[in-house]
Amino acid sequence: MKTRIFTTAIMMFLISLASFGQPGMGYGPCHDMNKDSLKMAGMTGIPNLTDEQMEQIKTLRTEHLKTVTKKRNLLKEKRAHLTVLMTQDHPDQKAIDKTIGEINLIRGELLKERVGMQLKIRNLLTDEQKVYFDKKLSGMGMHKKGKRHGKHPKRSMR
Repeated sequence: MKTRIFTTAIMMFLISLASFGQPGMGYGPCHDMNKDSLKMAGMTGIPNLTDEQMEQIKTLRTEHLKTVTKKRNLLKEKRAHLTVLMTQDHPDQKAIDKTIGEINLIRGELLKERVGMQLKIRNLLTDEQKVYFDKKLSGMGMHKKGKRHGKHPKRSMR
């Protein structure tokens, strides 16, 4: 009798576990082996991209990543140097200010690179495709970190 109850309980437990399983996000309708790198670049929402456009965008993205990777690594190095300067027993304000200036210079260069790449991609698109691309650039329909559908998270009143 006890084994029967135990077996029934185990079976019910296993069945209940299966009911919590949900399908994942999946690949969606835009999944294609040729579009994987475009998906990473956020280009999947643009309708009717031709194979030629996709290849040109891939090429632009590869060139952009080569340039940007070097600058990002330099930026990480400067941030680490800033941390070292700030955590010394007697921080040198002039050296800190100089490093902050270098960090801001690199961040400006990265922003120029990103905008330049976006403009090059935009020039490859048709007028209809530009509307979708511009929508992506403006962030419409995208979730921002720390916000839920444009609303700030609820704050406790403690």
